[in-house]
Order: sequence, then C-alpha cells, then structure tokens
Amino acid sequence: MAMKVNILVDFKENGIDKNEVHIVWFTENETAAAAKLLESLTGKGYNVQSMIAVDGDYTLAELHDMANYGVGFELNKCRPLYISQECVEYIARVKQDPEETRRLQDEIRRRKESRKGQQS
Repeated sequence: MAMKVNILVDFKENGIDKNEVHIVWFTENETAAAAKLLESLTGKGYNVQSMIAVDGDYTLAELHDMANYGVGFELNKCRPLYISQECVEYIARVKQDPEETRRLQDEIRRRKESRKGQQS
C-alpha cells in the first residue's frame, strides 16, 4: 500500500469560505504532512481554518464528496490536524447559538440536496 495522508482543508480566500482536499504522498507522518501543507497554503495567502486527516484509500473525488457533502465522512476515522482560533470560536458559537446551529444544519442539508440534483 502506498504511503500517503489524506487531508481535508477548510480555509478562507479573500474572506470567502472554501475547501480543498489533498493527498500527500510518500509519507505516513500526518504532523509533517499537515505542517508542509499549512506552509504551502498560507504562502498562497489562504487563511487556513482547519485540517482533518482521513484514514483510508480514497480518490480526490471521494475526498471532495466528504468535504463538500459529508458523503462517507461518518464512516471514517478522522482526526483534526490543525484548528485555527477563529474556527474554535465558531464551533463555540454554534454550540451556544441555536440560530447558528440551525443555519449550519440548513447549509449541510442544502449541500446534500445539491449533490443529489447533480447526480440525477
């Protein structure tokens, strides 16, 4: 089996929330892979919010579906590799604010429905 680390990255670019998926090849060291990737992405001007490792043998397309639609995400062993202070504060706000929790749930539902429409 090839040595690699799958990483889902959430970031902001020019204030817009985005995500990318990465497969870092030729290593199994998640910490080193995350550090190199963080350095590369911040060098591009991205404001990285979180990085999550996903165990398993996945394609970029499958990882993309996990990151964008939650497809298969709950079935995997995932670990946070990096979480920004801004992300920690957002998570606390979601926990404390029912309206923000509802908004997030609606966004997740909208993304899943969007994916279903694309597959039809």
